[in-house]
Amino acid sequence: MKRILVLIACFLLFQAIGISHAVTIESQKVLLDISEDGSVKWTVTFEYPEYTSKSDYFVLSTISDVSVTGEQGRLDCDVRESDLGTSIVCDNIHEKKITYSFTAQRMVKPGRTVKMFSYSFPITDIINCFEVTAKLPLASGIIEKE
Repeated sequence: MKRILVLIACFLLFQAIGISHAVTIESQKVLLDISEDGSVKWTVTFEYPEYTSKSDYFVLSTISDVSVTGEQGRLDCDVRESDLGTSIVCDNIHEKKITYSFTAQRMVKPGRTVKMFSYSFPITDIINCFEVTAKLPLASGIIEKE
């Protein structure tokens, strides 16, 4: 029992340390434009309360057509692919508002009678306002699980 309590205490300590070093983001807005071909055009906008020198975004997919802009115009950022997905990393910047745009392929999966889009957003920073908007193809709808 003591071992479990020690493990729980360590876990909570690491969580507190992680949150204390996290960046605060005023708002994150995600626009997903889902196409019939299974691709999704993403537009992700971060607004920081203060100027930031680094910003990054990770998506659980391979991506193309990457563009990152700030208030000063287009930003030169690194795109890094891994087995889990793709990171877009912007270093040495001076921005309060940053917009990432890219296209992700094969995000819509075929089901028995419908096509399905599902995505889990990893949240690693403190975000005051998080908003997701999904634009569906014409004649599409949302189905609730029963």
